[in-house]
Amino acid sequence: MQLQVIAALTRQAVSEGETVVDLVVYDTNKPIIDSTGRFPIQAVLHQEHRQKWRSDETVQADILSEKQIVDDAYKEIEAQTSVISTEEKKTRTGMGIMRIGIGSLLLAMVAFAIWIIYKRIKF
Repeated sequence: MQLQVIAALTRQAVSEGETVVDLVVYDTNKPIIDSTGRFPIQAVLHQEHRQKWRSDETVQADILSEKQIVDDAYKEIEAQTSVISTEEKKTRTGMGIMRIGIGSLLLAMVAFAIWIIYKRIKF
């Protein structure tokens, strides 16, 4: 008896972080201090950085017997053949006519350009 083992490992890592922020609030209602040349400090705020890591791992394993392997193969073949049989080739006559029209227009433009160059060289 033949067995088939299918295993999958999923790893998800998440990182969350905070940053340090120092904020100095000046009191603009009071006059500037002569020694520093700045307004007096009203408040100082300080924040720090914190980092959190989280990692999740998941393992999934399936053991299939020989009968299940053959059944799965038949199902896959049936699905592929049904997709192939339902597909139809659509004729695109509009695209062919459009290509012929564009090609004819370009050919006429090239012939006209050659005729103008010939006339300029001749005279």
